[in-house]
Amino acid sequence: MTIRRSISSSRFRFTGNDEYHTDYRLRDRKGRDFTDLFEIHIIELQKELDDTEVADWVRFFNAETKEELDMIKTQNPGLLEAIREVKMMSLSKRMRLRYEAHLKEVRDRKAREDYVREEGLQDGIRQGIDQGAEQKLLSQIERKLAAGQTEEQIAEDLLEPLDHIRELRKKIK
Repeated sequence: MTIRRSISSSRFRFTGNDEYHTDYRLRDRKGRDFTDLFEIHIIELQKELDDTEVADWVRFFNAETKEELDMIKTQNPGLLEAIREVKMMSLSKRMRLRYEAHLKEVRDRKAREDYVREEGLQDGIRQGIDQGAEQKLLSQIERKLAAGQTEEQIAEDLLEPLDHIRELRKKIK
């Protein structure tokens, strides 16, 4: 089962405590949890912050300038992506179009590289199969020659054109 979370952020004091992040669960009157699959999180943006990951998100929501966004030091990939998106949205239209064109070029280049890699892999597999088939045919020709059959008989037995049998025979010698 999936835990359902409701997250609410507010710019005013919602709870009576000093913590900026509070989470709640449903309980009966005797204090027993109703379920551990539902939580309510309250994040109060105006309270004093500590150095946790949630505090970095609060700093993000409170940021009003590019400098404030730059001051957020985090390794959280989700938050880093959100900061990049906000910075991109605040670019001028011309700069944003250039940035989006750059991102498109990066995605297109990766798609081309993936396509070329996959085609090369498939081509290599086909070549390996072709080489394996040729080796098998060479082996059959060699055995039939050793048994005294002529090139014409071998071509007829293997259902191969006579010139192909002659060409492969040159590889045997």
